[in-house]
Amino acid sequence: MTPTSMPQQAQAQSAMGAPQQPGAAVQLHFEPATMAMKPGDTTTLGLAVSNVNDLFSIPLMIHYDPAVIQVEEVRNGGFLSGGTQEIAVVQRIDQQKGEVVVSATRQPNTPGVSGTGTVLGLVVRAVGPGTARLQILQVNARNSQQQSIPIVSGEATIQVH
Repeated sequence: MTPTSMPQQAQAQSAMGAPQQPGAAVQLHFEPATMAMKPGDTTTLGLAVSNVNDLFSIPLMIHYDPAVIQVEEVRNGGFLSGGTQEIAVVQRIDQQKGEVVVSATRQPNTPGVSGTGTVLGLVVRAVGPGTARLQILQVNARNSQQQSIPIVSGEATIQVH
């Protein structure tokens, strides 16, 4: 046994925290986080949540560079539906500003969803050469009791050439 392997491993675990620990940060991230496209190509990026408990609604705002990419549509990713529920996905896409405001909400009087999965799918079209970052500027996730759920959000980078 090497004396350096154990403390480094323990340090890494304590810095990250146990994923299922109460109060651990819920992660919101794009899948994939980086991709390359050609002008005119269209793809769907997933927006996934990890380790959430009782997620009922998730309004958020996403910003991007409209000279490089356009978000054409936001789709239900399936996670909030829990397999059986219809959910409301309300979206407003401002192509000039490069801004998407979207809200996904479960039906009234239903429990929230827990675990890890894809909340939304963003249909993205490459329009011009460059690098675009999709950034989550605001997120206001709530549980079925309408309490705020703290979320750490990531971003995606799309190379268009």
